[in-house]
Amino acid sequence: LSSGAMLHSILHFASYLTWYPFLCQRSFRHVKLQEPLCWLVSIDEEIQTLRQVLLAKCRRQQFLKRQLGITVISELRDEVTRGVDTIQIFCKNAHVTLAASNPPKKLRIIALILQ
Repeated sequence: LSSGAMLHSILHFASYLTWYPFLCQRSFRHVKLQEPLCWLVSIDEEIQTLRQVLLAKCRRQQFLKRQLGITVISELRDEVTRGVDTIQIFCKNAHVTLAASNPPKKLRIIALILQ
């Protein structure tokens, strides 16, 4: 189901529950179900609103990028450069850590003598 169809069916079911408790002996149970349905409808409406706001912001972002001359290729190039820089820093740190954990043989011998 699409979100619109789901919302319609939820609203239909919620309106059904507003009248049904008066016709049923177990009305307390149905009244108890009505509150979560109202919350569900409210949350669904809020999600739709947030989607519309996000879409508007994405369009604005694309417009500003076009004005600044930022292309998809330049963004991709920047991301790859950042990734390569991160990997290089990680490799340097790993090399320093490895060197510190495995000192040269001469230093190990001196450390044994000093103990």
